[in-house]
Amino acid sequence: MIGPRDVGKSRSSVQYREEDRKRVACVKAWSNSSSKRLFSQILKNINHAAPRGRRHDLRDHLAGCLEPFGIELLLVDNAENLQREALVDLKQLYEESGVPIILIGGQDLDSSLQNFDLLTCFPTLFEFDRLDYEDFQKTLRTIEMDLLALPQVSNLAEGTLFEILLISTEARNYQATRGAPERAETVGLLPAAARS
Repeated sequence: MIGPRDVGKSRSSVQYREEDRKRVACVKAWSNSSSKRLFSQILKNINHAAPRGRRHDLRDHLAGCLEPFGIELLLVDNAENLQREALVDLKQLYEESGVPIILIGGQDLDSSLQNFDLLTCFPTLFEFDRLDYEDFQKTLRTIEMDLLALPQVSNLAEGTLFEILLISTEARNYQATRGAPERAETVGLLPAAARS
């Protein structure tokens, strides 16, 4: 899963892990992470009794414990920080265990996989795009109604509050301006239906 900074990739992966701790493991790769460091992090994340050892032993421990521990998905955030050996070992871990591995990161992840000739090993990359006006409003309404379930309506998808969210999250394909609606219309701030 690829996307620019600050669009919610890390928050989404942590939230996904929190919702299903028994079946999902989620770790964050630190700068220049080796296989040994990554596998040790994963073993700690799933509460394995032996999270230390040699690289090969750690991969064997991990491959052998994912199914018995009930882990059905492995999320690796900041995957662009992984060394080539770690990416190759993740590929082998998938082949040995059958547990899907989702790599999460910025554009550098795609470049790293291509440079290491591993792009075909992790072929399903999802890029977060900016949302258009209507989709952004729908998303905010869904968050407001279904996820937050506030006792009082916050109107996230309307007025000044919506404009602030639109600008601060960069969920727009246009420049926003303050001022009269006709000025906003000229730069694409208003939805298509409002422009006609």
